[in-house]
Amino acid sequence: MNRNPRLNKRNSTCRFMKCAGSQQLRQARDWFFSNYFANNLDEAMRIAAPGTDTGTNYMMVVTYWEQACALLNYGLLHEDLFFETTGEFFGVWERIKTHARRGPQAILE
Repeated sequence: MNRNPRLNKRNSTCRFMKCAGSQQLRQARDWFFSNYFANNLDEAMRIAAPGTDTGTNYMMVVTYWEQACALLNYGLLHEDLFFETTGEFFGVWERIKTHARRGPQAILE
Protein backbone atom coordinates (compact mmCIF):
# COMPACT_ATOMS: atom_id res chain seq x y z
CA MET A 1 0.00 0.00 0.00
CA ASN A 2 1.30 3.43 -0.90
CA ARG A 3 1.83 5.63 2.14
CA ASN A 4 1.85 8.87 0.19
CA PRO A 5 -1.44 10.62 1.12
CA ARG A 6 -1.40 12.85 -1.98
CA LEU A 7 -1.00 9.83 -4.25
CA ASN A 8 -3.77 7.99 -2.38
CA LYS A 9 -6.11 10.97 -2.85
CA ARG A 10 -5.22 11.15 -6.52
CA ASN A 11 -5.91 7.45 -6.99
CA SER A 12 -9.22 7.69 -5.11
CA THR A 13 -10.25 10.69 -7.18
CA CYS A 14 -9.41 8.88 -10.43
CA ARG A 15 -11.45 5.83 -9.41
CA PHE A 16 -14.34 8.08 -8.37
CA MET A 17 -14.32 9.89 -11.72
CA LYS A 18 -14.09 6.63 -13.67
CA CYS A 19 -17.19 5.32 -11.89
CA ALA A 20 -19.04 8.60 -12.51
CA GLY A 21 -18.44 8.21 -16.22
CA SER A 22 -19.90 4.71 -16.53
CA GLN A 23 -22.75 4.51 -19.03
CA GLN A 24 -25.11 2.80 -16.58
CA LEU A 25 -24.60 5.44 -13.88
CA ARG A 26 -24.92 8.28 -16.42
CA GLN A 27 -28.26 6.84 -17.54
CA ALA A 28 -29.42 6.45 -13.93
CA ARG A 29 -28.43 10.05 -13.19
CA ASP A 30 -30.29 11.27 -16.27
CA TRP A 31 -33.38 9.34 -15.16
CA PHE A 32 -33.12 10.63 -11.60
CA PHE A 33 -32.99 14.31 -12.52
CA SER A 34 -35.70 13.97 -15.17
CA ASN A 35 -38.18 11.80 -13.26
CA TYR A 36 -37.59 11.66 -9.52
CA PHE A 37 -39.86 14.20 -7.83
CA ALA A 38 -41.14 12.77 -4.55
CA ASN A 39 -42.42 14.81 -1.63
CA ASN A 40 -42.82 11.90 0.76
CA LEU A 41 -41.96 8.23 1.19
CA ASP A 42 -45.20 7.00 -0.41
CA GLU A 43 -44.50 8.98 -3.58
CA ALA A 44 -40.90 7.77 -3.55
CA MET A 45 -42.07 4.16 -3.40
CA ARG A 46 -44.45 4.73 -6.33
CA ILE A 47 -41.74 6.36 -8.44
CA ALA A 48 -38.81 4.10 -7.56
CA ALA A 49 -39.97 0.96 -5.80
CA PRO A 50 -37.31 -1.56 -4.77
CA GLY A 51 -36.91 -4.31 -7.34
CA THR A 52 -37.93 -2.15 -10.31
CA ASP A 53 -35.73 -0.56 -12.97
CA THR A 54 -36.54 2.87 -11.57
CA GLY A 55 -35.72 1.66 -8.06
CA THR A 56 -32.37 0.45 -9.36
CA ASN A 57 -31.70 3.84 -10.94
CA TYR A 58 -32.59 5.57 -7.68
CA MET A 59 -30.30 3.34 -5.62
CA MET A 60 -27.41 3.72 -8.07
CA VAL A 61 -27.55 7.50 -7.87
CA VAL A 62 -28.11 7.79 -4.13
CA THR A 63 -25.53 5.20 -3.12
CA TYR A 64 -22.97 6.63 -5.55
CA TRP A 65 -23.22 10.05 -3.92
CA GLU A 66 -23.41 8.56 -0.43
CA GLN A 67 -20.12 6.75 -1.05
CA ALA A 68 -18.54 9.79 -2.71
CA CYS A 69 -19.37 11.98 0.29
CA ALA A 70 -18.07 9.31 2.68
CA LEU A 71 -14.75 9.26 0.79
CA LEU A 72 -14.68 13.04 1.02
CA ASN A 73 -15.42 12.98 4.77
CA TYR A 74 -12.54 10.58 5.35
CA GLY A 75 -10.15 12.76 3.36
CA LEU A 76 -9.78 10.29 0.50
CA LEU A 77 -10.94 12.78 -2.13
CA HIS A 78 -9.48 16.22 -2.65
CA GLU A 79 -12.04 18.53 -1.04
CA ASP A 80 -11.40 21.66 -3.11
CA LEU A 81 -11.47 19.72 -6.37
CA PHE A 82 -14.64 17.91 -5.34
CA PHE A 83 -16.56 21.11 -4.61
CA GLU A 84 -15.18 22.99 -7.61
CA THR A 85 -16.16 20.34 -10.13
CA THR A 86 -19.57 19.12 -9.03
CA GLY A 87 -22.65 20.22 -7.20
CA GLU A 88 -24.77 17.30 -8.30
CA PHE A 89 -24.84 15.80 -4.81
CA PHE A 90 -26.66 18.92 -3.60
CA GLY A 91 -29.33 18.26 -6.23
CA VAL A 92 -29.66 14.65 -5.14
CA TRP A 93 -29.94 15.66 -1.49
CA GLU A 94 -32.60 18.28 -2.28
CA ARG A 95 -34.71 15.61 -3.98
CA ILE A 96 -34.48 13.03 -1.18
CA LYS A 97 -34.09 15.02 2.04
CA THR A 98 -37.81 15.14 2.90
CA HIS A 99 -38.01 11.37 3.15
CA ALA A 100 -34.42 10.09 3.36
CA ARG A 101 -34.55 9.49 7.11
CA ARG A 102 -38.06 8.02 6.99
CA GLY A 103 -37.11 5.16 4.64
CA PRO A 104 -35.08 3.07 7.11
CA GLN A 105 -37.72 3.61 9.82
CA ALA A 106 -40.49 2.39 7.50
CA ILE A 107 -38.57 -0.79 6.75
CA LEU A 108 -38.29 -1.56 10.47
CA GLU A 109 -42.01 -0.97 11.16
